[in-house]
Amino acid sequence: MITLVHIEGKVILPIYFRIYNVDADNKIKNDHFHDMLDKAKERGFKPKLVMFDTCFASLKNLKPTKGKEWNFVTRLKIKLFENPDNTKNMLLETVEILPKELGFIRKHMDL
Repeated sequence: MITLVHIEGKVILPIYFRIYNVDADNKIKNDHFHDMLDKAKERGFKPKLVMFDTCFASLKNLKPTKGKEWNFVTRLKIKLFENPDNTKNMLLETVEILPKELGFIRKHMDL
């Protein structure tokens, strides 16, 4: 299950969830991620921050989140492969400059 929650102080409210079953709906976890954020935007949510697990931390997910004018917090995997300029996949740790539209990204390699 993939759950979208709203946190206000110590209160945690589940606001949307999806059952992850690619065999039933042909959707991968990232499809559900996009659908849930789209639904939150459609419902008028204006979060200060969107926080999500490392498994969702790819450029394909970061760009649409930032495109909604929402800031996000996540931990990027050092061994994450990306294709920032549509030429070839490369280790994220070797990418010198990430897309400007993502805003401030701090690379912290020694976690």
